[in-house]
Amino acid sequence: YNADPNIVRFGDTYYIYATTDGIAGWGSSKFKVWSSKNLVDWTEHGTILDLGPDISWADSNAWAPTATEKDGKYYFYFSAQQNIGVAVSDSPLGPFTDPIGKPLVSKADYNNAQQIDPAVFTDDDGTSYLYWGNGKSYVVPLNADMTSYDVSKRVELTGLTGFREGMFMTKRAGKYYASWSIDDTGSENYRVGYAIGDSPTGPFTNKGEILTKDPSLGILG
Repeated sequence: YNADPNIVRFGDTYYIYATTDGIAGWGSSKFKVWSSKNLVDWTEHGTILDLGPDISWADSNAWAPTATEKDGKYYFYFSAQQNIGVAVSDSPLGPFTDPIGKPLVSKADYNNAQQIDPAVFTDDDGTSYLYWGNGKSYVVPLNADMTSYDVSKRVELTGLTGFREGMFMTKRAGKYYASWSIDDTGSENYRVGYAIGDSPTGPFTNKGEILTKDPSLGILG
């Protein structure tokens, strides 16, 4: 089983980074990637990061990854034991290694509340932003090295009604579109809301829901 797919295009190839699922307590340690040229036919590649041997500060709860590219390097952001880490590679297929030896976002800095589900958005001016959260949603511009940030620039996002987790950001026609998961991943009412803002850090105006259950079609959660 796999979950939390995050699709990224590098050059003429699409990549899906995902959580390995089906393990009690969402306790997996491994991340994998799939590639495709046409969005229809996908090739599964091997493990690109295994928390136990590859990460010194975590060995389980490998959730909700994402990846981005800058100056020929590929940066992989991931959840691990309710913290967020970063790893780097010369290839979108890995293998990825941890350049900082500690969480990029540590739950210890948030009263031990889990900090999960990273998403990275790069604006037209080249600035990359890291989004994450569980219960509260945060964003901070990443430094040029893509592996650090100035915590004084962190913003807690507003206008995200019912925010639980799974934050994403995209841009269209000068507007910024945030989307996120509402309720609990184990609930049949798990669903996706969205909001629109004029900057990548908000403020955002809630616009409702774009994905929800339809029991008549057997679609829940």
